[in-house]
Amino acid sequence: PMADKNSTPDKQPETINIIVAPQGFVFNGRPMRLSELDRQIERLSGFSKKSMVLIKCTADSPHAFLVQALDVCNKHGMVNLSIFSI
Repeated sequence: PMADKNSTPDKQPETINIIVAPQGFVFNGRPMRLSELDRQIERLSGFSKKSMVLIKCTADSPHAFLVQALDVCNKHGMVNLSIFSI
């Protein structure tokens, strides 16, 4: 079979870093509220829903914040999620 001339090769998706901290979220090094995180994930999901999302939790971060971050990723169809404790 021949390759489709109109298709573009898949690029390696970028990694999205979210830190769940006691006071809220840090997205790619920038502190933000849940509504801002939602907008950023929505924007990035428009480029690729296969981007790796690394969610890092501190020992004293509220469990509810982790659940909120996971809900935002799910809402926008992100499929590659990893959760780490830092």
